Amino acid sequence: MMPLRTCMVWVMVATSSRCVHATRTSKVFLLPEEQRDHLEPLLTAMHTLGIKEFDDRHADSWDAAAHTNEFDVVWSYEYPEWDMLGPLPPHTKVNHLPGNYALVTKGHVYTNQLRLQHLYGKDHFDFIPQQFRLPDERSQFVAAFEASTNAAAAAVAVRQPPSATAADDPNYGRRWLIKNQNHRGVHFFSGLNHLDKYMSSNDMVAQCIEPLLISGHKFDIGLYVTISSIDPLRVYIYHNALLRMCKLKYPKDLDDSADVESYVVDDYLPPWEMPDLKEYYKAIPSEDREGTSHFAVLKMYLDSINMDSSRFQQDIYGAVAKLVAGNRGHFVRTEAQFRAANHQPHGHFFEMYRFDFVVDDSGKPWLLEVNQSPNLAPKHFATGTDAKMKRNIVHDLLTLVGIQSPHEASLPNTIFQVLSDILFLIKYIFLIWYEFPDHEYIAPIGQSEITLR
Repeated sequence: MMPLRTCMVWVMVATSSRCVHATRTSKVFLLPEEQRDHLEPLLTAMHTLGIKEFDDRHADSWDAAAHTNEFDVVWSYEYPEWDMLGPLPPHTKVNHLPGNYALVTKGHVYTNQLRLQHLYGKDHFDFIPQQFRLPDERSQFVAAFEASTNAAAAAVAVRQPPSATAADDPNYGRRWLIKNQNHRGVHFFSGLNHLDKYMSSNDMVAQCIEPLLISGHKFDIGLYVTISSIDPLRVYIYHNALLRMCKLKYPKDLDDSADVESYVVDDYLPPWEMPDLKEYYKAIPSEDREGTSHFAVLKMYLDSINMDSSRFQQDIYGAVAKLVAGNRGHFVRTEAQFRAANHQPHGHFFEMYRFDFVVDDSGKPWLLEVNQSPNLAPKHFATGTDAKMKRNIVHDLLTLVGIQSPHEASLPNTIFQVLSDILFLIKYIFLIWYEFPDHEYIAPIGQSEITLR
């Protein structure tokens, strides 16, 4: 087993005609999307930063993507149609990484966790719930089911879980779900005798996480993560987060009869309306201000119920960093193949994701999914909105990756640019490096060692 060496760097950054030649001073973006209601924060940020939209009758489709001398950044909600994209000038940016399926396809993500567990040990890579493909992995699933059942019995015997008890929930820790690949819904079961009832070819079965509840509600937390560069690898996590509360209270015994709004976060409640969290919100999010950080509020709540919020922060940030860094080799190879096939230079690609976690009743975060092109549409409630946070996320992302016109790209560093970099150091985001042997090494800068417990 290979040793895993880790380091974490904390930095302060802002969260805040056809003939065209290199003297063009205006910044231009291409947005090949017809539906734009969900992109209001992006369009606002582009306008604020003085980045104009490419003006062409094909500008809302990939038909315009061949004219790469006429725009400086391509932003697409869907994965790019790479074959439609013309040769990229050195300064031009694209908001997706070639090969990003390694992070956003659930099957690939879990397979990568297993690969990394084999290389570095399960203790370092145990943040995605167990899942198995049926019927091919039935024997592995049966073994995992029996192990989890025994572990649940032992846990209930030695402690009272914060969100459930053996008396309240006879299936505590024994519950699994099976998701039909033909989209016929999700079914819960707690005994192997129920398995064949639902199983068909290529279904996925996954372990249910016993959730930590806030005011009786299950919740999830989404971290906005930007990969601004693969080589060298740079990973940024926005200081705030998306905290979503299920609309209905969590049932005492979760089964197929439960209302989906009690355990799936879709249409959700704002966290500042939860009785257990109200006291921690000194400023409610609005159109004009982000308000109190939801991530900070969650940490304060964990402290109030005697859970280790520092460990929680280390675990949730570490999961992001390990998963990204553990796939660095894949991204380096995929980008190199793309550049070779399309004769493209280095350094064009960046991407923002949302990593969605659920927190179990011991305070441990579990990664549920990674969202490509997370929804940026503001969510409005009677008591507040996350509009300002989402606008800030996109504004700071565009500032971070550095959108330049051809004229700016042709100039050397100036005093103005240096001052801009200084002004960029405003709010906290965490820049995280993890070092892996076997060609996954990432050079540290100003490192300080941390210990994974």
